[in-house]
Amino acid sequence: MGYWVIRTYEANGVVEKIKFFVQGSRPNKKISRRVRSEINKREQNEASAIKNLSRAINYNFGPEDLFVTLTYDVAGLQKILKGLPVKESEDERRESIWEKANHQMMLFIRRVKRECDKQGIELKYAGTTSDYDHKHDKTVRVHHHLIMSADALESIKGKWTLGNVHSFKLGVQDDYRYYAEYMLKQVRWVPDRKKYTPSRNLARPEPHDRIAVNDSELRVPKGAKILFRAEIRPQRPQYLRYFFPERRFKDYVKEPSERRQI
Repeated sequence: MGYWVIRTYEANGVVEKIKFFVQGSRPNKKISRRVRSEINKREQNEASAIKNLSRAINYNFGPEDLFVTLTYDVAGLQKILKGLPVKESEDERRESIWEKANHQMMLFIRRVKRECDKQGIELKYAGTTSDYDHKHDKTVRVHHHLIMSADALESIKGKWTLGNVHSFKLGVQDDYRYYAEYMLKQVRWVPDRKKYTPSRNLARPEPHDRIAVNDSELRVPKGAKILFRAEIRPQRPQYLRYFFPERRFKDYVKEPSERRQI
């Protein structure tokens, strides 16, 4: 015995629908707290860091906001290598470098936030520390990728002294999932470690849940453009992603993306 549930997220015109089967008696009226808890458990099994980060970027950032890359020059790398234990294995050394580099990223964010606070700017961000090339499955020099508020651009200058800072605007795109995939695919998987660091003030789109009539295929509404549909299998969860062009970036000025070095 059970029933189908459709969970919907919308983030600035990008809509995700997840349809899955929940064990138990079909609710007669509104979805109760107990039922919602069961839905959350099911979604956790289907969700991924990429989906969560995609939602956060789509919901909190727009074309004028920034994709920032922090790299290490020789002197900067020597600084984080200083003091590492000599008798570490290769894996232990790699992990020590990652931890020290991640600490440096957080120090950078704190410096930027202090400057933003002085100017009355709210800083939003999501950042990753990477030492992995997923395309070639090999270790690379540690570096960082961040999505940051556009107003923080001036505050960034001079706050990273261990190498170079590159930034460009996110630009107008149907969906910012690309940035989430790019960032997280370069993050080496380590058990129980978060793949990215978000600011506490990142808003999260609240899901809308409704009981489905049956297990029929999820449909794309009129006027929406499909982004992705997962393969549909009998009795398995469905995943659909689409967007409404008229809702996308309605509060943002559309300007071309430009690449720069700070």
